[in-house]
Amino acid sequence: MDSVKEASDAMPAKQTQQEEILANKPIPKPNLNATEAENVYPIGMLIPAADMRNLTVKEWQDSNGEDLKFSSRYVANRVAPIAVRDDVQRLKALKYLMLLIEFNLALKPAGKAGKKVPQKDQLRSKLQDWPETLIESVRRRFSDNNELNKWHMDNLITHMAAISLFIDGYKLDTHDLREDLRLENKQYVPRSILSHVIMLTQVYRMSQYFMELGCKVNNPTEREQAEFKIPNKAVAAQRRVAKLKIPLDFPKVRMMARRR
Repeated sequence: MDSVKEASDAMPAKQTQQEEILANKPIPKPNLNATEAENVYPIGMLIPAADMRNLTVKEWQDSNGEDLKFSSRYVANRVAPIAVRDDVQRLKALKYLMLLIEFNLALKPAGKAGKKVPQKDQLRSKLQDWPETLIESVRRRFSDNNELNKWHMDNLITHMAAISLFIDGYKLDTHDLREDLRLENKQYVPRSILSHVIMLTQVYRMSQYFMELGCKVNNPTEREQAEFKIPNKAVAAQRRVAKLKIPLDFPKVRMMARRR
């Protein structure tokens, strides 16, 4: 009975400890009490209410996503089926994700792993199709005094990953988003194998972002190859499928023993 009591007393402490660890990570705050995947990162938390109201998708709805040009592979491959269903909330999430992708590409290198926001007129020029209110909201939300260190960059990308999970029903081929983010590989490798190593490094980095959200990330099964229209096993070997399921599967964090 004493051992059962000790175990039950330790459970709340363990969850509190996990919450503290996750609170310091550059990820959206997960709801650890969620019993369904859609409640772990609710879309109302990932996209501010004011930004959601300012997003307009009528053009996408009227065209059913056809004959539109997009800078994002992820958006281009999803807007038509979502527009046909007239799922306004997912269309708005898709549009917000496109803004984050374009904001990310507009950033300028700064330091070892950081970026900085361009001057206001330069940023406005690069994001000329977006309302000023949305640009400013994203700038304030994801940068610190117009600077993004590694923590801020990881936070931006994990938010994009979480939004993509909502859009795709909590299971997706991560390839399109990885292509849009153009993840850099700064490690030197011989030129003869450079392209292959860069591709594998990008696959791993993209997988890590989804794993930090509590996803299970694996190579696609044969059924998933058909589901995601992956043409053959060679291509499948370069793809990863992320799934957000309960219970969440966060990367194990090694806890330091407390000093006595």
